[in-house]
Amino acid sequence: MDISKPILFYDIASGPPATCFAPNPWKTRHALNFKGVNYQTEWVELPDVTDVRKRLGATPNRTHRDGNAFYTLPVIHDLTTGDIVGDSLEVAQYIDKTSTASHDAKGFNVLVDTLFTQCVVLFIHGIPLNPVTANISKATFCERAGVDDWERLTVRGEERVKMLEDFKKALGELAELYNRNTKGPFLEGPTPS
Repeated sequence: MDISKPILFYDIASGPPATCFAPNPWKTRHALNFKGVNYQTEWVELPDVTDVRKRLGATPNRTHRDGNAFYTLPVIHDLTTGDIVGDSLEVAQYIDKTSTASHDAKGFNVLVDTLFTQCVVLFIHGIPLNPVTANISKATFCERAGVDDWERLTVRGEERVKMLEDFKKALGELAELYNRNTKGPFLEGPTPS
């Protein structure tokens, strides 16, 4: 992709030092790196995601359980074209559209996103939250999940064992995508996806 200005890539900041950790922004980071896009990371504290997305004019890409708008990252702002694109799938499609190679990442993205959503309680307590904003972030996660206490946002005992078994099975189904085309080096054979 040949651009004169960098793309601003808005990613969720971990606790200091800021580093990438969230799965959906990671998908965008991989797409940007793979395509060799000139980009600059703008770190956003988790409690500030909604305000940043609104400031950029990026519409919400999901809804909460109660139907209210749910603003998430990633978002990119292409400083050359002025385009603002949110959600990892939309970003991948935008990068494909504005670069020479093209592929369809939709099916894989949906599968990974569904798996992450179903199993987030297995690892949510290990997310590297910024201590300064951790309580706000925890409250936001609780609201999204429909629970009133951070400690309830986990699975323990037999329930955890069962969910880990289900997660392992789901990863096995995901792994089947890697076995469909053995000519590689990508999931689609010679075509990146």
